[in-house]
Amino acid sequence: MYYWHHYPSFGLVAALLYFLPSIIAFIRGHHSRVGILLLNLFLGWSGLGWIIALIWSLTPVRYYYWPAEWGRPPWYRGPGAS
Repeated sequence: MYYWHHYPSFGLVAALLYFLPSIIAFIRGHHSRVGILLLNLFLGWSGLGWIIALIWSLTPVRYYYWPAEWGRPPWYRGPGAS
């Protein structure tokens, strides 16, 4: 009889598969990566939560473009902000 604890790599592979949606989101720089991680962490065990997190991690990433001639965007809080 074989037990999972006889194969330490099984746990590593299982953890990587479980957190795959979160890994994808962080690698892609997804704007909702923390939300995806929390969904994956708390509801990933259900299977449905894992599938939702995976689909969410594969949605398009938002990039904000603000032309320089418009000045600073209203939400800007960096150096020189008033």
